[in-house]
Formats: sequence, structure tokens, C-alpha cells
Amino acid sequence: MEMNKTILELKREVDTVKKTQSEATLEIETLGKRSGTIDAIISNRIQEMEERISGAEDSIENIDTTVKENTKCKRILTQNIQEIQDTMRRPNLRIIGIDENEDFQLKGPANIFNKIIEENFPNIKKEMPMIIQEAYRTPNRLDQKRNSSQHIIIRTTNALNKDRILKAVREKGQVTYKGRPIRITPDFSPETMKARRAWTDVIQTLREHKCQPRLLYPAKYQLP
Repeated sequence: MEMNKTILELKREVDTVKKTQSEATLEIETLGKRSGTIDAIISNRIQEMEERISGAEDSIENIDTTVKENTKCKRILTQNIQEIQDTMRRPNLRIIGIDENEDFQLKGPANIFNKIIEENFPNIKKEMPMIIQEAYRTPNRLDQKRNSSQHIIIRTTNALNKDRILKAVREKGQVTYKGRPIRITPDFSPETMKARRAWTDVIQTLREHKCQPRLLYPAKYQLP
């Protein structure tokens, strides 16, 4: 009797252990499935984030390329506009230092220019007819802080006439109007003037070393 009771208790204990083992196995399998699902969700999220990051990087690269292309186009467009301006200004002369009241006395900038040529370069006036296409006053945009008269712009018939006058100006050294010093220069755009000024120190240094550098129109450096 006692033996049968012990055997029965052992069987019950074994059944309990088996049941516990079965429950544990089932729980482990369930956890494994859940873990697999979680792993899959995490993997999907990671893949989704990687795709979004890759897409964002592609977008940034495309934007960067577009910005570079726009910057290049803007630079080319600016250069083209400057070249057009320089071409249009090529026949022009800029006269600096004449009071605006003179316009009323001589009835306009064109007559002032003829007076300057007559006073300083009588030979040119005899040899070359002074045909002026246009003459007007323009603000001094090169240095707006200076309280000076507006410059006079003279548009000659061609660049050769302008160059001949400028050569005569260089040879004479000092040009006057009614005995007062004035300046006659080419009519450069502000951008071209800035580019020419950038060569000033280089040209000065080369001249100190007995070189003869030239600054061609509009702002191209040449060393013979």
C-alpha cells in the first residue's frame, strides 16, 4: 500500500513537471514568436529609416547641385551683362570736375565738351570732326560719399575717336576747362573699374622693375 502510494505521488509529480515543462515550452515558443515579430518590426523600422535618410541625402545632393548650377549660371550671366555694358560704353568719355551751372551757360554738356576740345586740343578739333551721339550728366556712383558735381558722359561716334582723345589727354597731362583742372577718363562700369583697380599694385611693382605692363580694355592685363 505504502509503495503504491509513493509510486502514485511520483507519477503525479512527474505529470506536474511535464505540465510545467510543456507550459514553459509553450511560453518560450510564444515569446520566440513575439520576439521574432518585434525583431521584424524593428528591422522594418530600421530599413524605413535608412530609406528615408538615403532619400534625404539624395535630396540634399540634388539641392546642392542645383545651387552650384544656379551660382554658375548667375556668374556667367553677370559676366555677360558686364561685357555688354563694356561694349556699349566703349565709345564713351567721362568728364569729371565741371560744375553743373555750366550746363545753363553753354546750353548743355555737348557744348561743354566742344569747349574743352577747343581749349585743350585745337589740332584735334581741326583734324577730326567732333560728332557727338549723346551727352548727359550721370551720378557719381563710383564714390557716392563725395559731394561733387555729376559727371558728364560723352558718347562719341566710335571707339577710335574716343581713344584718340584719351591719348591726347595722356600726352597733355593736365586738361582744363576755363583754366580750371578737370579729368577726362574712359567710361567704365563700376565692376570693370573695380577689376582695373585690382591690377594697380601689380602694375606699379612691375614698373618699378623696369617692366612695361599694359592694361587692355576693359580690364585685361598684358606684359609685352
